[in-house]
Amino acid sequence: MYYSTNYKSPVGEILLASDEVNIIGLWIGEQKYIGNTMPKDIIEKDDFPILQEGLTWLDDYFSGKKPK
Repeated sequence: MYYSTNYKSPVGEILLASDEVNIIGLWIGEQKYIGNTMPKDIIEKDDFPILQEGLTWLDDYFSGKKPK
């Protein structure tokens, strides 16, 4: 299964995708090849733990911190 969530960033809307364990992709806005690289069977799931970790990382990054 693949899951996704959206993030509003200073550079535009970001789509994060994960399998059940890892973040597998990050797309900014309407990237040219988004349809060729994003899994077809993706489900929006904003509360999925690995995606929440990704959102926290992005918050830290865009606030000027140096996330791990």
